[in-house]
Amino acid sequence: MPNSPILNKEIISELKIKLLEEKTQLEKELATVAEKHKGGAGNEWQAKYENIGGDWDENAYEVTDFATRVSLESTLEESLNAVKGAINRIESDNYGFCEAGKEPIPLERLRVNPEATTCLEHAN
Repeated sequence: MPNSPILNKEIISELKIKLLEEKTQLEKELATVAEKHKGGAGNEWQAKYENIGGDWDENAYEVTDFATRVSLESTLEESLNAVKGAINRIESDNYGFCEAGKEPIPLERLRVNPEATTCLEHAN
């Protein structure tokens, strides 16, 4: 299936640039709280655990900090995977269609959320 008929080459290029910039930003943010690990499917990132000491206060801080990093890593990685999926759909000439109803996703929605996989009607 070719890219959505409402998207010309210029618009697709504009959206791809936006997605690539977002991908770079997400990877930078992920690198501050997680480390990329090699191989394996699924999660490519793992939250960093920083050992800052051995007393009770330091241990409590480490656990709290790690829990925050795990949550942030999960959220950022989910966003990164959505962006990568959109880039893959553009490159496979299958971008801009609602996964649920197969109709074109409105351009306004894609400009606001270029990784969108559904139209607003099917978003929930």
